[in-house]
Amino acid sequence: MFHKNQTPLTKWFVAIYLVANDESGIAATTLERALGVSYPTAWLTLRKIGVAMADRNAKYRLEGIVQVDDFYLGGESEGKRGRGTD
Repeated sequence: MFHKNQTPLTKWFVAIYLVANDESGIAATTLERALGVSYPTAWLTLRKIGVAMADRNAKYRLEGIVQVDDFYLGGESEGKRGRGTD
């Protein structure tokens, strides 16, 4: 990810922090303003971070018995929604 890249590591770490902590996904224009880089640099940085995150997620999958606290499975159902559903 950092190979032959002219962007300083401090900007990379800020970009990784911003991408990891944004729940809805960060835009390249937002990253451009936050890092003070050009749009192509921000877009490529965002792309490289996304590929690295996807590779990591594909490598580690949950196996065996998995315990969860609270989750909802399935599509829409009639009646009450959220906690307390059947």
